[in-house]
Amino acid sequence: MALSEREVATLIILIGVLVLILSVRTVRPHLWTVVKTFFMGRLWIPLALYLAYATPWIVGAWLLGMWSVEMSKDTFLVMVTLAVPMLYRAITAPDGDAIVRRAAIDALGVAAFVALYVNLASFAWWAEFILQLLVIVLSVLAAVPRAQEERLHVVARVADFLRLLIGLAMLLWTTVWLVQNAPTVDWALVARTFAMSIWLPAVLMPFAYLFGVYAATEQILTRLRFFNRNQQKPLRVRLAIIRGLRGSLRYARAFRGRWLQQTSELAGWVDTSVLMSRFRAAVRAEQP
Repeated sequence: MALSEREVATLIILIGVLVLILSVRTVRPHLWTVVKTFFMGRLWIPLALYLAYATPWIVGAWLLGMWSVEMSKDTFLVMVTLAVPMLYRAITAPDGDAIVRRAAIDALGVAAFVALYVNLASFAWWAEFILQLLVIVLSVLAAVPRAQEERLHVVARVADFLRLLIGLAMLLWTTVWLVQNAPTVDWALVARTFAMSIWLPAVLMPFAYLFGVYAATEQILTRLRFFNRNQQKPLRVRLAIIRGLRGSLRYARAFRGRWLQQTSELAGWVDTSVLMSRFRAAVRAEQP
């Protein structure tokens, strides 16, 4: 569970950024606003429920021998870099397929394999510190000119090339280190860690999907008030809408415009249910 040299360097940079932000007097009030916003119920309650949902899965994996305490740090990193972004991307995802595709790319893409490989070995913390700062600067140089004049694109290309060289150097260093230290590497732990980076986001996907459906449904009911002179529709109408969506994120995203307008004119369960049936048929007809 000890931090690697690379993670120590990253932690130093994060602390340095935080200290720099706190040292700027005009920024501090805005930072406090960000903190207060994060602790609003709409942000931390779904996250807390998400973590509560993940816990039994991790415990079950531990009982099956698929997880161990040594993987706690990596589990935290997977939650922060893969699972939590998946949860909040579900708020804007058009359907469940989009959630699955993006999660698969994040967990099984080439970048995921390369990241896992290079993380097997690190340079000394000071070298990692310098390299990470350099990568940050090069990333900025690679991004900013693209939005500027065409002639500045050469700066972006040079920065991309230098980042590629750094990446190749890390791959080469990791390969050399593995050749020299292969007998001492706990390959079983490496395999369990890699497997965890796949199965953990996979088992959390249903929660992310349902959260997306909940967020989209809440948005529908909020917009419906606008079409109804800022008045809440009767409970029977709202329940008929929820039932009519069938727990489908695709349906929830498509329920807008004329469907909201027509729903605002209804006041009963039966009429709303009939409308929802017509709505689902229209969405299915539009699918390729």
